[in-house]
Amino acid sequence: MQPQHTHTLKQLFRTSCLGLALSALSSTGFTLDINTASAEELETLRGVGPQRAQAIVEYREQNGPFENAEDLSNVKGIGERVITMNKKELELEAAAAKRPK
Repeated sequence: MQPQHTHTLKQLFRTSCLGLALSALSSTGFTLDINTASAEELETLRGVGPQRAQAIVEYREQNGPFENAEDLSNVKGIGERVITMNKKELELEAAAAKRPK
């Protein structure tokens, strides 16, 4: 095998390994409780940067815990697209604990 082909195969192998690793990470069951998460933790959500993360925290502090993921749409800058992209990763355990029985 010529050196150029070896280099290309190595790149292909590395890219494939990276793709497999990222795929495994996305299916690990990572969840984030939006009622207790810090702004930094909220930034790990797709489509949520520092400003949106801070807006979520401020909304939660002023209005109490979110009852469901769709309540995030009440936060300025958070739309249905962001909610849909992250729905599997969102958790609301803190809200369930605070609900009257």
